[in-house]
Amino acid sequence: GSSYANLDPKIAAGYFEGAINLPNNIDKVDTANRYSDFASRLPKSDLMNSDPKFVTEQVDKASEYQRKISAEVKNEPLLWLRLANDELMSSFIHGKTLGKDNEISINKAIALAPKRVELLQFLLQVKGYESDWVGASVVAEQIVKLNPYRPELHWQLSLAYELSGKTELAVKEAEQAFSEGYKLRGVK
Repeated sequence: GSSYANLDPKIAAGYFEGAINLPNNIDKVDTANRYSDFASRLPKSDLMNSDPKFVTEQVDKASEYQRKISAEVKNEPLLWLRLANDELMSSFIHGKTLGKDNEISINKAIALAPKRVELLQFLLQVKGYESDWVGASVVAEQIVKLNPYRPELHWQLSLAYELSGKTELAVKEAEQAFSEGYKLRGVK
């Protein structure tokens, strides 16, 4: 299916739909991940304008298969991350606010691998989409504790503090970021 993804997405979708229904599929995890990758590119394609129903169906099917495989495997944090990403994409396509399912999936991933910063970064994005700035600052604090030597993470924490109304802490983190070499982009 991946080979046809750019050439003819509808043929690719047929391959993925066939693969997820094969009883002897020996690598369901890879199939779920590739299907999710394929489906996540569709909303950015021309098909979103010309055939939004197809795009929505593929995102929903990929998300449902990812959910099924994540539940079967249970202990693979990157599967849960992909599921959270699929759920996020689905909420955007359906014009819905983020639901608790999205946080449940990413929190399962974090519980399985609590020191993986990319999982916390995703949760931080979710908190930002929800405009939960207090929650975002808590997550950003966790990220900085895990990786205190990256100035951009201090800057990120500074922004989360500012948005949650903690101006003094925001200034302190901004100063820390600049002292460690952080440079604002686009500012001359």
